Formats: sequence, structure tokens, C-alpha cells
Amino acid sequence: MHKHRHPTFLRHGRKSVLSASDGVRLAAFCAAMLGILPSCSKADPVGTSPAGSASSSAAPNPNAPPPKTVKRTTSGSIAVSNLNGQIQTLEKGLTAPDPNSKRARFLIDLWMIRAEMAGQLADLEKAAEAAERLPIGDKDPVDNLLTRASVRSAVHLFDASLGDLDEAEKRGAPASKTRSTRVAVLAARGQVAEALTLAQTAAAESPRLESLGVYAVLLSELGRRDEAVKTFREAFDKYTDTSPFPVAWLFFRQGQFWEREGQKDLAIAYYEAAVERVPSYGHAAAHAARFYPPDKAETFLRGLVTSADDPELKSVLAQKLFDKGDRSGAEKLVREAAERYDNLVARHPAAFSDHAAQFWLDAGGDASKALALARQNLTYRKTARSYELAILAAISANDKKAACELGMEGQKAAKLSPIVIDVATGACK
Repeated sequence: MHKHRHPTFLRHGRKSVLSASDGVRLAAFCAAMLGILPSCSKADPVGTSPAGSASSSAAPNPNAPPPKTVKRTTSGSIAVSNLNGQIQTLEKGLTAPDPNSKRARFLIDLWMIRAEMAGQLADLEKAAEAAERLPIGDKDPVDNLLTRASVRSAVHLFDASLGDLDEAEKRGAPASKTRSTRVAVLAARGQVAEALTLAQTAAAESPRLESLGVYAVLLSELGRRDEAVKTFREAFDKYTDTSPFPVAWLFFRQGQFWEREGQKDLAIAYYEAAVERVPSYGHAAAHAARFYPPDKAETFLRGLVTSADDPELKSVLAQKLFDKGDRSGAEKLVREAAERYDNLVARHPAAFSDHAAQFWLDAGGDASKALALARQNLTYRKTARSYELAILAAISANDKKAACELGMEGQKAAKLSPIVIDVATGACK
């Protein structure tokens, strides 16, 4: 299966081709977290940070993540355990009467949070199925439409999501209730400037971690570096709750920001700070592990690979095992990740074709399959990163004609990174 390895700049994770909606759409989860999760009863005590973590050593860089002692939050393990308990209780009562679908919406929100914070993509699938079953007749709660719109956005059913938002507003839902999902859809489609305008309004009306965090992400997407740094900091300063989930999400997004800025040490520090707050946060762990030497990455990821069902973790670990010469172990993980990605793409092609394409471009070692999936992803959204992924896949597959054509098309549709433009231009010669 593992046909060939790729040049480092093609294999180095998603820093150049990350889906624009990965963090923005998940801000909807964060927006729900503060209202959904009960106030946590046990904050982490001072001095319990693991050695070598972001909070165990002072960092002179003013942009470094703040230590846990600055804003203590509930132990991530305890928070996830509490989340698991809530979900288990609600799942047991699925057949009980549910006036106004209140419990169903609550459970959907909790599934979405666990999908992100514990790498449980099966929960995302449960949420998607349950959201489609919510009654949305004229006499049903408008909140059902809002919940379905949010979930549809998360699985990249953008037109359907916008349709739900429009209908919700017709039924009286205020713009403040539809705005976060609308921002997520616009950003995912590459309409970042439009998304920024709405996000700025949200941040002004309610300056909280979630609204300011989304605003900072969009500022960074538009290259407004200094404003993004300031707004990320403000988002953290505004946080007054004890749930670790929103803080971990904010740190993860800052890690991505600094990675794009070429600040490797800061990127690692923020990814590690996110995992320090929520140890099960597989997405952040995978990004951090990409920078680690193989042995450290293996130690860091092994537990998460067995507890989560997000194939990205197996993909990253497989790459590291290839690097250390453990071909047998790597190929086992590649087979398992490939099976999971194939299943996800078959069930939710709009949501996972880009992630699957990145997998086949990296650990999967099948550039032709990566190119086919990247082209499929372009049918759902024509963003800069979607084009960049397709161009790099074409180059890796030695399909210069495709790379050239995608490059010309992409430059008309979006703002591509200079290095990808150079690669595509070179393919035209």
C-alpha cells in the first residue's frame, strides 16, 4: 500500500493545506461549551503540570502560552469523564418522551464536543444522524433548526446549513443565534472577509473567549498578524469559567497560527498547552507530534491511538514509525487508518475528502488517490487550501498537466500561497 514517500514539504502535516473550517466550525462547539457544561468543581492544583510542559518552565517570549497557574481550569481528564457520564445518561433515555426535543439537542451538542475534545468521530456521525431526525415543522422549536444547521455545517453540508439558518430567521430567530454557524460556513467556503465582518459584530456584542477566538482566527487567515495576536490574547483574558475545553481549543488555534508564521517553538508550545489542558485532545496532540522525533512521538500518541477513533492519529504515528524504520508497525497503522478514512468518506464525503486526501498524500503513500480525493473536495468548496492540496497531490502524482491547470484555476478563485504558485507555475513549463 505504501507506494512511495514524499518530499518533506509535502509530508509535513496540514500546515499548508489545513481546511479553513477546521477551527472556525469548531468554534460553534466552544460557543456551546460554556452554556452546556456545568461549572467544573475541581480546578487543577498548582504545580501539577508535567515536566517539560508549557506551564512547567518560564518562557521569555511574550507570545508564549500562559501557564496553567494563570487561569486554572478543571482537570481535562475529569472534564472528559464528566462529559462521558452526561452522554451515557442521556443515551439511556433516548426512548423516553422528549417534549420540544430539548434532551435530543443537548445530547447532540455533547456528542459534538466529545468528537472534538476526545477524537471520537463516531460521535460526530451520531450527531449528524440525530440532527436529521429532529422535527422541524412550523410548531416545532426553532432551536431544532439551529442545531441541525450547526451539525450540517460541521459535516460540510453548507447549502443545507444556510437553508436552515434562513428558515430559522424567518421563524423569528435573532441574528445573534444564527451568526456563529453562518460565520463557520462562510469561512469554510473561503469567504473569509465576509465571515470576518460577522465575527467582528459578534465579538463587539459579546466579547467572550469563543467570539473573540473566532475573530482572531479569521484575522490570522487574512494575514492581519498583529491584530490576531492581540485578539487571541484578549480572548484568553476574557475567560472566567473553569471548563478546560474552550481554552484548549483556543491554544490549538494559536498553535496553528504560529505554525503558519514559521514559529516552530511557539507552535509546539501552544499545541502542548492544549494537550496539557485536555490530554485526550487528539487533534492538538497529532499536530505537536509531527514536530517530535519518532520515539517521542510514539510515546506521546500511543495512548490516544487506542482511545480515539480519529484516523489522523494513526496516520501521524505511522509516519513516525516509517521514519524510525518500523515498517511493519507503520503499515499496520496505515491499513487501519485507510479503512477508517474510506468509511468516513463513503458516509460523509463533503466532510472528510480533504482529510483523506492529506492522509494518502502523507502516510498512505498513494498520490493518485490523494489527487482524486482532493479533486472531489474541490466540488464542495473552492478555497485556497483546497486548491493547494490538489496541486501538491498532482505534483506528487507526477501529473504536471493537472498541477498546472489547478494552479491557473486556483489563482483565479483564491489567494494561493507563494510556494504553491511557484510549484504550479513550474509544472506549466
